[in-house]
Amino acid sequence: MLLVCGLSSFDPIKKKANLLVLLPPTTLDTEQNEGSSTSVADTTPVTTTTPKETVAKKVSNYKAPAKGEFPVRFDLGNQKPIEQLSFFDIFLWRNLFVSGVLFLLVQAVYLLLTRYQFSVITLVGRVVQIQVVVFFLYIVFARIVKNTSGSIVLPLTDFKVSKELLEPYVHAIVEKFNSLVSCYVDILMCKDLLKTIQFIVVVQLVCIVGKKVEGLNSAYALLNILFVVPLIYEWQQEKIDGAFMQAWAKVKQLLDQGLTKVPPNIKTQVVAIVDKIQGGKQKSQ
Repeated sequence: MLLVCGLSSFDPIKKKANLLVLLPPTTLDTEQNEGSSTSVADTTPVTTTTPKETVAKKVSNYKAPAKGEFPVRFDLGNQKPIEQLSFFDIFLWRNLFVSGVLFLLVQAVYLLLTRYQFSVITLVGRVVQIQVVVFFLYIVFARIVKNTSGSIVLPLTDFKVSKELLEPYVHAIVEKFNSLVSCYVDILMCKDLLKTIQFIVVVQLVCIVGKKVEGLNSAYALLNILFVVPLIYEWQQEKIDGAFMQAWAKVKQLLDQGLTKVPPNIKTQVVAIVDKIQGGKQKSQ
C-alpha cells in the first residue's frame, strides 16, 4: 500500500499505472484483453491449424480369378501384394513376378547342380562371392560418383526381419502342421476307409518312383509339379472333377462286379471288418 500511495500523483500515466496495480488480477486480465483485442487482431496473423494429412494406404486392385478363368494375371496392377502372399499363393501364381523368379531360380539351381557339376556347398560359396564383389563394386562406383572418401550407405544396411512380419507366417505354418497331423492320425485310425486306402496307394507309388529317380531329380520334378499342376487344376477344375468322377464311377462298378465273384465267406469277413471300422468311426464321432 505504501508503494502504491508513493507512486500516485497527478500524472495521468502514473495514475493509470497505480490503478492497474490495485485492480484484481482477473479484472486486469479482462481489461487488457478488451483493450488490446483490436490491436492484436490487426497485427498478429490468424493461423489456422489443419489436421494432419492422413497417408492413404496403397490399395491393391487384385481380385481373385473367377472359376474357369486363367489364374495368371500378366498386368502389373492386378498382382497380389507380396505382404499378402501365402505359401500356396506362390504355387498358384497369384503374383507373377514372385512366382516367376522362384520358378526360374529352381531351373537355374538344377542346371548348375547337374550340368555344371556344382555341389551345394560350392553353389552357396559362389553366391556369397558374387555378393561380395557386387557390393565392393557398388562402394567404389558410389565413391567415384560422389567424390567422397567417407562411408557409403549400402542398400541393405538397415535390413531386419521383424517379429510382426514373421508372426502371421509362423501362425499359418503351425495351423497347417496341426491340420496335417490330425489328418494323418485319422488315416492311421482308419476313420475313413477310402482315404486310408488312397493314402496307402499314394505312398506305394512314391516308393516305386523313388527307387527309379535320384533325390535331386525327384525334388526338381516335385517343384515343377507344384508350380504347374495346381495352376492347371484351378483353371480346369470343373472338367478335371467331372473326368475324375466318371473314372471313379467306372472303378466302383468294376469293384462291385469283382465282389460278386468273391466267395461268400471272404465277402462276409470283409463286410464284417468294414462294419467294425465304420462302427468305431461312429463311436468316435
